Amino acid sequence: ITRSLYSFLNSVLDVVIPCISRFGGTVDKFLGDGYLCLFDKPGDAIASARAIHAALRRLSASCGRLVRMGIGINFGVAMIGCLG
Repeated sequence: ITRSLYSFLNSVLDVVIPCISRFGGTVDKFLGDGYLCLFDKPGDAIASARAIHAALRRLSASCGRLVRMGIGINFGVAMIGCLG
C-alpha cells in the first residue's frame, strides 16, 4: 500500500508543479503533502490555483479517485533570503 501511495502522490506532483511553473511561480518548499510557492503577482497565483484545480479534476477522472486540494493565497510584501 505504501508504494501505491507514493505513486499516487507523485502523480499529483506531476500535474501540480507544471501549473505553478506555467504562471511564473516558484516552489519554495514541500511541506509533507503541501507546497509553499512564491509568485510575483497575485493574479498569477490565482491563475495557477485555477489551473491546479482543473488538472486535479482531470486526474480524478483518469485514476478513478477523488483528488481534492485546498489552496490558500496570501499577498503582500515579503522579505526573502538566508539569515545566519
